[in-house]
Amino acid sequence: RKSYLDDGFVFGLEGSGLDRPKGKVAQIVVEGDSLETQPWQVAVVWATLGFHTILFGESFWEMLNVNDGNLVQTALQATLLTASSWLLADFGSGVLHWSVDNYGNGRTPIMGGIIAAFQGHHSAPWTITERGFENNVYKLCVPFGIAPMALIALLTGPFTTLFMTVFCMMEILSQEFHKWSHMTKSETPGWVNSLQSAGLTIARKPHAQ
Repeated sequence: RKSYLDDGFVFGLEGSGLDRPKGKVAQIVVEGDSLETQPWQVAVVWATLGFHTILFGESFWEMLNVNDGNLVQTALQATLLTASSWLLADFGSGVLHWSVDNYGNGRTPIMGGIIAAFQGHHSAPWTITERGFENNVYKLCVPFGIAPMALIALLTGPFTTLFMTVFCMMEILSQEFHKWSHMTKSETPGWVNSLQSAGLTIARKPHAQ
């Protein structure tokens, strides 16, 4: 019987070693995983988001200096970069979701944990709704975290850094957006429902299709 460590684990509950439980029963697939948020997960997530926020601010300040203190021009550029980065991140998260659903396994370098979690998600998709914020997104703080953004900041200018900072933050948060799409309107705050209605995060019906 195949497991999350083997190729061919994907959509296929048939022959995958997984069973779809009856009712909304949470199911942990990856060995060592838990629905309980750990202090180190909180530290990793908020250190990453804090670093990215500071980097965004520093990039904006550098852009302001490049523009000789023209705040209106800098704000407009930052807004356009943020919007375009968000759009690219939305597309990128879709590509990421599709690719890890279909390729790789739990042994894949770097992405193995993410791949196993995404593929296992199909056996009990409601499990994600029982995860706290940090428990839900911390795995994405590796490929989109401090190290890659520090390297980008070192090798590029403020415009690219700001763009990529927003991109990485949105990719990390995309897993929480994903969680919301599995929750009912009564289970999510009103502002979350507003974001979904505005098309700024994935809504329930499109995700189910």
